[in-house]
Amino acid sequence: MLYWVDSVGALIVGLMVGKAGWEFSWDALHDLMDRAVSAEEHHKIEEIIRSTHGVKGFHDLRTRKMGDMILVDVHIKVDANSTVQLGHDIALAARNQIMKDLPVLNVMTHIDPV
Repeated sequence: MLYWVDSVGALIVGLMVGKAGWEFSWDALHDLMDRAVSAEEHHKIEEIIRSTHGVKGFHDLRTRKMGDMILVDVHIKVDANSTVQLGHDIALAARNQIMKDLPVLNVMTHIDPV
C-alpha cells in the first residue's frame, strides 16, 4: 500500500546526512585556508591599538586566521622624538593587550615615527 513511504524517509535521512557532511567539510576547509578575522574581532583589535598609551595612529592592519588562532600585522605610529626604547615599549604594550584579550598567536608590529 504505502511502499513509497520507506523510500521518501530514506531520501530525507540521506539529505540530512549529506547536509551535515557538507557543513562539516566546509568548516574544515575554511580552517585550512588563510582568511581574515570577523569584523567584530577586527574592530576590537583596532580599539585596543587606539587605546594604547603612546600610539598616535596606525595603518596597514592585517589579520588572518590560523586554525582557531589569529595572526596580526600592523604599523603603529609613535612620536618621532621618542627613543627607540619608548617606541618598542609602546608596540609591546599594544601587542600584550591584544594577546590578552583575543586568541592571538602573534602580533607583528612595525613602528612608524610621526
